[in-house]
Amino acid sequence: MANRLVRSDSNKMIAGVCGGLGVYLGIDPTIVRIAFIVLTLASGIGFALYIVLAIVMPGAASAETPSGKTIERNIEDLGENIVKSVNQLEDSRGGPILVAGLLIAAGVFFLLGNLGIHLNLGLIVSIGLIGVGAWLVFRNRSR
Repeated sequence: MANRLVRSDSNKMIAGVCGGLGVYLGIDPTIVRIAFIVLTLASGIGFALYIVLAIVMPGAASAETPSGKTIERNIEDLGENIVKSVNQLEDSRGGPILVAGLLIAAGVFFLLGNLGIHLNLGLIVSIGLIGVGAWLVFRNRSR
């Protein structure tokens, strides 16, 4: 039987796209996830590509379903998975603090832009990512 490109039901974080691609390509799904992150940060195409694949790729359990029904089911599943991920983030100890911090940072950035003080967005995102990473490392050490 030929190896089919399907979303993974067992190795998934959001929709199973990276898990399915990893199995199909014969590589570790973590490498595929890192590639999507790099593509997203470099040009933004990684995020769009992931969404398209999450909608178009059939799940492993529904690989034989007609494509129109697969796409409808995938859109519903993607919405449910996003809501689940947001709820898990809010239920975790640091989730609300992280979300609040990101909202405050975005608000400050746009406020300064409206006041005529223009900042380099790439520099701000880089510093923010370093700060969030450091916070996660030190938060886990204190447990």
